[in-house]
Amino acid sequence: MAAPTQPTVANLVSEAFKKVGIASPTTAQSDRVTAYHLEELKNDIWTKAGVMGNQRLKSLRSWAVQITTDGKSRYAFPSDFDEEIQVVWLTGTHTGTAQGGAAATITLEDEEDATEAETVGKYILLTGGTGASVPGSVNGFRQIIAYDTDTYIATVDAAWDTNPDATTTYRIIDTFSVLDEDNELEVSPFGNLSFGEGEPSSFTKYHQDGTEYFILDRNPDASTYGIFYSFYKNLMLLDTSGTAYNAILYNWRAPLTLGLAQKIAEDNDDTKRDWYKQEYEKLVSQLLDREIPYGGEHESFIL
Repeated sequence: MAAPTQPTVANLVSEAFKKVGIASPTTAQSDRVTAYHLEELKNDIWTKAGVMGNQRLKSLRSWAVQITTDGKSRYAFPSDFDEEIQVVWLTGTHTGTAQGGAAATITLEDEEDATEAETVGKYILLTGGTGASVPGSVNGFRQIIAYDTDTYIATVDAAWDTNPDATTTYRIIDTFSVLDEDNELEVSPFGNLSFGEGEPSSFTKYHQDGTEYFILDRNPDASTYGIFYSFYKNLMLLDTSGTAYNAILYNWRAPLTLGLAQKIAEDNDDTKRDWYKQEYEKLVSQLLDREIPYGGEHESFIL
């Protein structure tokens, strides 16, 4: 059996009008529901999650990789960032410049002395050149699942977003170190900086001009390390053309549709608006029961 078709905003709006008995809404009606009522519903669900004590919703969980800059300690979280889960320092002893690559492979440099045991199961981070990771994504971060020491070809677990070539630099990541958050420095984030170079052990967050930043307690000594962070997105800041927003439409289609029907019924003085509201509230309650995560988080590990 095929999976349901990915809904769009237009689909949900059309279905909501049909539920209220309006088969052909005017452009003005559709625009109002799309631009105003849908935002109302998102804010309502976001607020209800907060009342339940947790706006960390499963559909809003994401992760990204940031390449370090030599001597730079301050980095920005993605624009739709709400709260971090973990910030992890990525390092490893093997670095180099690739000879080339293909859809799911990379040919390491011809002087690479890493063994099969030092590569298979580890991760590889593209740190510069073609295909390198860009802030807010994981496009240049993959796990190595096979390695030929004769050809230097490493096979990765998923196709690259952009295939590496002879300009691509890399680091084989074999150690993940979870950084501690220093909450005491949120007001004055510079208080614990040593300004020395090396591997950091902690970070602190601060907000400035609409952007959330994190500052490492030590400056990286190279531009080839990685910082991996898992985090929850802010529902109200989601890019409406992104995959996270599509997941929201897919996973939340029932409460969103009933909620829109309620708003349309209110606009048209429909006597069924109370019924739509009651059903919407039930669906939102069930949704948040599924969406609010529970459980612990691991500390760190070495591959």
